Order: sequence, then C-alpha cells, then structure tokens
Amino acid sequence: GKGVDKLLPAVAKMHAIWNKRIGTAKLNEWLSGMTERHPPPLSQGRRIKLRYMTQVATRPPTFAVFSPKGQELPGAYARYLINGLRDDFDLPGVPIRLRMRRRSNPYVDE
Repeated sequence: GKGVDKLLPAVAKMHAIWNKRIGTAKLNEWLSGMTERHPPPLSQGRRIKLRYMTQVATRPPTFAVFSPKGQELPGAYARYLINGLRDDFDLPGVPIRLRMRRRSNPYVDE
C-alpha cells in the first residue's frame, strides 16, 4: 500500500521517544527557566516553590517534581510544564506523566 515504506521509520522514531531518558541536571536547569518565565501561582498567599525535577520512568516518560506543597499545584500549571517538556525535549505524540511529590521539611519536628 501507499506510505508503508514510511511506517517503519515512524514507528522506530516513536519507540526512541517512548524510551527517551533526560538527565536530572538538564531537567532542573529547564525547570528553573520555566519557573522564571512563568512563576507558579500562589497557594494560601505564598508562592509554590518547585525544588527539583527528575525522570522516574520511561514507557511513558514519567517525571517527578518535588515541592513542599506539591499536591497544591493547579492543573493548568502542570499542563504548562508538560507542554514545555514536549516542546523543549522533542517528545511529540507520547503521553507524559507528571507526578507531584511532597518534600518534607527536615527542620520541622513531627
């Protein structure tokens, strides 16, 4: 049929994207730039601080963002980060998972 010769290279490209790993240092540099361009919103009158980001899995690419108030990040800001990942790291056509992780404060007595 038509276009069958283009199918296998497209599948190979998607497989490479599906298995792509991005280093933590590169992600943290990227996260810093994204938050400078568009800071996270306020939560209870205070800015949500995104501490760092790492890739925790492939198939699909899954990223964890650590923050003291991680669960309070609005969906619109999470989509902003996902769309930025898609554009800046060339991840078209694959689902991207973004997990917010709460980072405990070591100075607070529990």
